[in-house]
Amino acid sequence: DDKTTTLTSVSGNSWESNELDIPSGVIRGSVAGNGIGNNTSSKLTTEIFVDGKKVVENTGTGKALMAYSGYDF
Repeated sequence: DDKTTTLTSVSGNSWESNELDIPSGVIRGSVAGNGIGNNTSSKLTTEIFVDGKKVVENTGTGKALMAYSGYDF
């Protein structure tokens, strides 16, 4: 499945996506984000949950924020 979900112009100090249902047969899922932090202590975290359990988490820090998480099912 090559379905891509894209969000732009997300504002605020925190944001959480809706739950996405991944069809059986999908081999890999991934999530990536980027943004501009207020200061060098700013953080952007990407997480993937499978059946309610966090299976991967990555965090980018600084003013130029970028984080990517991928998971093989």
